[in-house]
Amino acid sequence: MTFKSALVAASLLLTSTSAIAQPTPRNVQTPRTLGVSCSDFRLNADGSWSPVRKVTIIGPHGPFSAGPDEIFRIQLQGTTNYGVKVAQILNESCR
Repeated sequence: MTFKSALVAASLLLTSTSAIAQPTPRNVQTPRTLGVSCSDFRLNADGSWSPVRKVTIIGPHGPFSAGPDEIFRIQLQGTTNYGVKVAQILNESCR
């Protein structure tokens, strides 16, 4: 094997391994990654969401708790509940 062939083979090997080892994006939020399930929430008549029991949501700034008296609505652009767009995630995953 020539030096050029070895270089090409090594380059292909490194390229294929790095493609396989790509991690899942951490900013993807789903009910599962938040530590809740769709059955933990109810859809209110006005389109907002409320927990049916006390839940702990795992956000990027750490966990926070919400109880049945909490209401989650679609937030204005750029605003979140402790770094989590709870209503948007539930709308996309649970409707």
